[in-house]
Amino acid sequence: MSAELLKRISELESQVMGYEKLLRQANDKLLQLASEISSDLDWAIKLQKKLVPTELPRIKGFEFSSKFIPGSKFGGDYFDIFEHDDKWKFGIFLSSCSGYTVSSALMGLLIKYSTQIEAKKGMKPHEFLQTMADELLPSFKEKDKASFFYATVDRKTLKLDYSSSGLISAYRQTANRTSLDFLNPIVPELSLGFKSQFTTSSLSLEPQDRLLLSSPSLVASQNLRGEPWGPERMIDAWRSSANKSIHEVRNEILYQQKNFLNDAEIERDQSLIIIEVQEKIIKLA
Repeated sequence: MSAELLKRISELESQVMGYEKLLRQANDKLLQLASEISSDLDWAIKLQKKLVPTELPRIKGFEFSSKFIPGSKFGGDYFDIFEHDDKWKFGIFLSSCSGYTVSSALMGLLIKYSTQIEAKKGMKPHEFLQTMADELLPSFKEKDKASFFYATVDRKTLKLDYSSSGLISAYRQTANRTSLDFLNPIVPELSLGFKSQFTTSSLSLEPQDRLLLSSPSLVASQNLRGEPWGPERMIDAWRSSANKSIHEVRNEILYQQKNFLNDAEIERDQSLIIIEVQEKIIKLA
């Protein structure tokens, strides 16, 4: 074998060794990145679980049923029901942020404490959501989006004032009817370039009326064939149990969704809230 050929073989072997080293370095970086992403996601999921209240307040004249299902890959949901400083009023809040990992969890954290501090001051729903939007939007990235629903209820008059954005599903069932009336969102979902102005809408509730609120991922969840569950199936699940207690209705909706998903992974947070008006409060005990 000639000296020139041996030299060429040696050069090629050296190049191969160099490529192998680069591949090992790239692999190490990928493993490190995967570990960091996994750590961030675990942190975000744990934080999101802590944000959502495990118990709702007891408010005379109303009954509440709720369920929060944490996503395996993306967080972003937060909801709360809380009394105002005005003893006759309480607030209902649901938000869904489609940011990624830590960003959505931090948005949820900000929303949680902003809700507790600002909404109790008696701001009108559109004022509160506009304040929330103004605070969140400067930190939004390209793929960040947020949907809100916020309502205040006066227990003396049963007047509900609400404002909303984006993809929150909000329905009202009038007493003695099984049909649901959709509460249209006031403005589109928040995203980069959002310019809309919130307004407040009102409706009068009656005893035995019910409200259903769900985050976007509940109806958008897909089975193993990639088919979304969809709002029609959620409404059908509601109708099939409309004469039962709100806890049974909640369970039926989630049961039918689970059967439809057929073991498909729930990647995003899901939140479901059902509220029933029991009576108009004339005098506090």
